[in-house]
Amino acid sequence: MRSRRSRFLQVWGCLALVLSTAAFFSSADRAAAVGEQFYGLNWSGAYDLSEEEWDAIGHSGTHLYRLNASWNRVSQAGNWRESNAWEKTYDKWVEQAAKRNISILADLVQRKNGGTTFYTSGDPEWGEWFEFVWTFVQRYGRGGSFWTARPSLPYRPITAWEVWNEPNLAANKPGGAATPPSTYAKFFNPTANTIREAQNAVRKAGEPVDTKVVVGGFLQRSDLGMQDTVKNFLTVLANETPNLSSEFNASYDGFGIHPYSFGANETESMNMLENAITVDRAAISNGKPIWITELGWAVTGEGLGSGEPAVDAATQASLLSKSFTWLTNQAVSKNIALANWYFFRDYPGQSAWDYHTGLRTSEGWFRKSWATYQGFTGAAAWPAPAAIPYATSSIKETEATLNGGIFPNGRDTTYRFEWGTSTNYGNVAPVTEGSVPATTAGTAVSATLTGLQQNKHYHFRIRAINSAGTTYSPDHSFSTGVKWSLRNSNTAGVPSTNFWFGLPGQVRVAGDWDGNGTVTAGSYDPSIGRWRLRNSNSTGGSETTFDFGGGPWTKPIVGDWDGNGTTTIGVYDPVAGNWNLRNSNSAGGANYAFQYGGGPWTDPVVGDWDGNGTTTIGVYDPTAGNWNMRDANSAGGATYAFQYGGNPWKAVVGDWDGNGTSTIGLYDPAAGNWNLRNTNSAGGPDLSFQFGGANAQAVTGDWDGNGTTTVGISDPNGTAERVWLARNTNSSGNPNVAFDYGVPGEVAVLGDWDGDGDQTPGTYTPSSGTWKLRNASSGPAEITFQFGGSPWTKPIVGDWDGNGTTTIGVYDPSAGNWNLRDSNSAGGANHAFQYGGSPWSTPLVGDWDGNGSTTIGVYDPTAGNWNLRNSLSSGNPSYSFQYGGGVWSYGIVGDWDGNGTTTIGVYEPIAGNWNLRNTNSGGNPSYSFQYGGSIYDPIVGDWDASGTDTIGLVTK
Repeated sequence: MRSRRSRFLQVWGCLALVLSTAAFFSSADRAAAVGEQFYGLNWSGAYDLSEEEWDAIGHSGTHLYRLNASWNRVSQAGNWRESNAWEKTYDKWVEQAAKRNISILADLVQRKNGGTTFYTSGDPEWGEWFEFVWTFVQRYGRGGSFWTARPSLPYRPITAWEVWNEPNLAANKPGGAATPPSTYAKFFNPTANTIREAQNAVRKAGEPVDTKVVVGGFLQRSDLGMQDTVKNFLTVLANETPNLSSEFNASYDGFGIHPYSFGANETESMNMLENAITVDRAAISNGKPIWITELGWAVTGEGLGSGEPAVDAATQASLLSKSFTWLTNQAVSKNIALANWYFFRDYPGQSAWDYHTGLRTSEGWFRKSWATYQGFTGAAAWPAPAAIPYATSSIKETEATLNGGIFPNGRDTTYRFEWGTSTNYGNVAPVTEGSVPATTAGTAVSATLTGLQQNKHYHFRIRAINSAGTTYSPDHSFSTGVKWSLRNSNTAGVPSTNFWFGLPGQVRVAGDWDGNGTVTAGSYDPSIGRWRLRNSNSTGGSETTFDFGGGPWTKPIVGDWDGNGTTTIGVYDPVAGNWNLRNSNSAGGANYAFQYGGGPWTDPVVGDWDGNGTTTIGVYDPTAGNWNMRDANSAGGATYAFQYGGNPWKAVVGDWDGNGTSTIGLYDPAAGNWNLRNTNSAGGPDLSFQFGGANAQAVTGDWDGNGTTTVGISDPNGTAERVWLARNTNSSGNPNVAFDYGVPGEVAVLGDWDGDGDQTPGTYTPSSGTWKLRNASSGPAEITFQFGGSPWTKPIVGDWDGNGTTTIGVYDPSAGNWNLRDSNSAGGANHAFQYGGSPWSTPLVGDWDGNGSTTIGVYDPTAGNWNLRNSLSSGNPSYSFQYGGGVWSYGIVGDWDGNGTTTIGVYEPIAGNWNLRNTNSGGNPSYSFQYGGSIYDPIVGDWDASGTDTIGLVTK
């Protein structure tokens, strides 16, 4: 491997028990045959592992973990001579390993300043290095201070010590490639003596004398043409400094090697591996054991640098099996003490091959090699597969395609979609279960359903099964029609009516098709000119279906052309401005055919402009906002011509005040804002409110037959809601909670809106300032109001008055202005002040001092600077420090350890990495793990009401 990485890390092994060199062992017998610590693991590249990560390591079956015992790591945490620095670093590793009956091989490595070259006697830190080694051994070795302070902890003292990492690599030698072998021997010998003397000084009477000191793993890569092999090293050392060579051979208990073998195929790789170990065995003539402290093959995939040696996941698993089988069978004849896999999990954001050798992906999914490794250790199959539902696609009247992802976690997995009209499901697809091979980290799966009912709402989930268990995905839903949401008043609020009708790709229309005074739904398919009309605003099929239009007639129009009280159909060609109108809802020829509009006048509008009971025509230019309307259904000049609207406003028409005359209006489909006028002229709106958004189409009509036109929207995606995935621990893994809420363009928020102790979801639309809050984990918004909007683009929520209820606030990231309200409703700000502003673009709120009151803070995502304040007011920060920045573009806060104080964290959105701290200061993370990635925004909450904040994701 390359010295530019300080990845000299965790696992150990002891001597193999006696076994026949010719024997071939089953998976169940291998670990017992060679000793429980024969199969080891290296770290995942992250220094701070979560409880769940440690649990996974425990489930691997390894009894040995190779630890990067870095001097630099302890020095960064404080004065390495004091306990505080060790408590922040390696105490955590040793404790977590001991709890899982795992021993540690400590790889003593890295200079105090982080360099990778080993020490020489002329180095200023030479003497201090031995102090560090002495301190490390006396803390964690047999009888060490760490263990005496923790008598209830399972006793797993460190008894195996590796001295440096790949000391034969030129970049790790003090003098580069020209450094003679004697230089390392002069460093190794006193280090080994220090380890043994430090251990003997604290070992309790009666404890075994079992300290093992191992030569730092020599890199063996024949594909690099390396000449400084074990054989060359020992030969030159013996020839040039025979006395030093004898001392060196007596000083070590094992010789570490890294026999990486990247042949053109599996056979060539295995031949290279076997030859390297055979040659090394012959070179180590004193009979002391070989310790293979690193061995692995990288898997191709995202982030791997071009030209780096790698194999596919299936080949990696096969090579693991072949190499471990060979090593097991050769353990006695070649005196091999350890087969240690490098490494446990891919490390994100690195292109070098060795960061991609994991039994798990950087996202945390388990490769087939994970299950293969467990086969050698004899561990029980774990974990179960994971399944995640995705958005339904290809929705038609009676068909839909269900989509999802299966993550087999290292074992061949079968799956099926369970679906039905409720969460009882009752149907499966495919009937013969699908399968996903163990070699994939994750696979997209789908199943197409046919024979569905039109305009029906359905639920589905995915069941995945393999030898480790059965998993069910969260529920997901879809409908075979377009969702309509109608209101009986021209105001903001929740819909008066929701139903499904039509399909994506069809244009929605509304009219009084049967002349009963109530406007109902319809649709037009411009590709074939097909109309589908329904006589009630409810889920169901069309009562009337016929063809009229198609071709260039891409715009449907409906109105009462003859004044008989019934709405009928028409079509408009937006290029030429041609109109064809019919006086009945049926196929046939046009009753009115003429030219009016076209060119920039792409949008037809129709209404009873003069209140005479007959609908007539008009056109709207959506770019400039110009209107031209006529009081007759014929070619001619405009009766009304004025400007109102323009991009992004779409034209809408209705009798907003119930006086019998149609007038104009505007709708912004992105933000859901409506501006309606009661006269056909330029001017300001008479009615202005928010309803809809997220690019839902506007529909208007007299939904309740009271003579007044009111608003509605139709969502072409049916259930285009954002998916929330929350975990109850701050660690990698599958979600504990999953639900849908909100739509793209809305910012997700979380709070206890009703003061019942449970945090539930909400959303904020920055363009309009619309809040939609609900008091349960599922269902529609129960509280909708307007507060904020541009430039108040950042929503913030907190308990500003300490009454136990979360309420709203907004932040202007440019000027740093805050407006907070003590109730979840429209109105003025109860707290208004300035704090932050560019570049402090991220507002934060929390109880920084644990006094029960929520106060403010800001984060600069570029530099990673934090300014936190203990009051809701302008002023100087109470806490100011640097943490994160750069790729860590999200500043997040929460009570990670449940002690009542809010502290900081950062999220890196590309790979989904989290770094959380239990104090409001710069320093190393208390928790570091991967969860999420590029399609998610982070969100934090107390999902299970445990008093501890944990992580969550919301799809963008």
